[in-house]
Amino acid sequence: MPCLFGLFSLVVWMAQRLHPQTLPLQASGWHAKEEATFSDVLAAIRGHLWSARNNTHSPEIDRTILIPADLWRQVQQVLAYAA
Repeated sequence: MPCLFGLFSLVVWMAQRLHPQTLPLQASGWHAKEEATFSDVLAAIRGHLWSARNNTHSPEIDRTILIPADLWRQVQQVLAYAA
């Protein structure tokens, strides 16, 4: 149990470091959130890690994008919440 609390604290701390002002929230049409949930925190960290991993190996010039960047961000956001 102490390890789970430690892991929870680490995840929350990482999210605060990545988004010091406001954390991106998953909005829905039927429920308005005022504060972030733990799934929002996990999705924010997953999205950051996935984008950082993909961008480190991309060439600086002649980048090939097979789908539009806005669409990729939307897909990445959906996958971050689904994982």
